[in-house]
Amino acid sequence: MRGSMQEQRARSLPSEPEGALEAYERRLIESALAATHGNQRRAAQALGLLPTTLHEKLKRLGCAPRRTRTKTLSPGPARTGPPDRSSSASPGAPPAAPHR
Repeated sequence: MRGSMQEQRARSLPSEPEGALEAYERRLIESALAATHGNQRRAAQALGLLPTTLHEKLKRLGCAPRRTRTKTLSPGPARTGPPDRSSSASPGAPPAAPHR
């Protein structure tokens, strides 16, 4: 039985040791990026790397940085109160001259 388990492990790993290391490194980086919602700075910190080192590894491994969170702008609540009176100039008045 031991032989079959070792054979299964050998089949799941790439044939080259460098390929195995790159595959492991890629999985670690992708997991860290997923856990930080694509934030490379926080992923690098979690991995104990500088952000520049993580960026270099992403380029070397061919991992495209993914943004999992997209911001959609929605209109704010409708204003129901009186108009904003923070400006002292009345509407239609010429703009004030700059202070010297």
